[in-house]
Amino acid sequence: MREQLPVSIPTLILLALVGAVLIGVVAAGTSSGAAFDIYNPDWDGSSELRAEAEAGGADTDIITNVGAYEEADPDGTVAVILAPDRQYDPDDAARVRAFIDDGGTVLVADDRDGPSNDLLADLNASSRIDGTPLRDKRNYYRTPAFPLTANATSHPYVEGLDEFTLNHGTALDAGDAEVLLESSEYAYLDQNRNETLDDDEVLQVRPVATIEAHGDGQVLVVSDASPFINVMLEREDNAAFVQHLGADHDTLLVDTSHSEAVPPQIQALLFVRGSG
Repeated sequence: MREQLPVSIPTLILLALVGAVLIGVVAAGTSSGAAFDIYNPDWDGSSELRAEAEAGGADTDIITNVGAYEEADPDGTVAVILAPDRQYDPDDAARVRAFIDDGGTVLVADDRDGPSNDLLADLNASSRIDGTPLRDKRNYYRTPAFPLTANATSHPYVEGLDEFTLNHGTALDAGDAEVLLESSEYAYLDQNRNETLDDDEVLQVRPVATIEAHGDGQVLVVSDASPFINVMLEREDNAAFVQHLGADHDTLLVDTSHSEAVPPQIQALLFVRGSG
């Protein structure tokens, strides 16, 4: 019987280092560092969206291609689009619009006047994101840049929400949409971004979330994507908003198609699932 030689200490150290590197590679391939990303487990990611939606009763699907809107059940699905980095081209926007017309709900959340406003225009929604920082020196969480907002209606999505919290958000031009959430009367748009209320900056109630019907579906707009990141979902009313959406739908569809790249191993997994 052949005698087994003991493994030397240098060999054990080498094996441990190789194992650590492999673990790091796997972790890097399945997580993201991009803000608002559903695969980012850090404070500025949105990985906790899944748990809050499931707490409301909805399953969560993550899509990287707008073609998935054509396969979803519109009547039971709410799609969430958080601060897209790229503009939806006309064909992509048309797919999202058809999903809404057939009964789907789409939530667009952003604090910038950019790709989100372009998408809202293509969806024939009347709400627009202002893009100017909203501050409130009297009703805030930790800092005036974190305004506390309250429900402006008895709609089920915002029922009982008295302290929905923004994080360096903005306001909305509501257009013809119904206002769901609004700031206090002490909020103002910081036009010159000097973090001070100037003589030409007006204190008033401002819309921060709206809803409007289109076809058989609806479009929701929130003037900040930050309420949906992990650290802000620790705020009870922010989590409750997602739970209310989950309670009213079977599926919460997270649209990452126009955001920063999905981790490579997740891309491969989604491809395999889509090929089955």
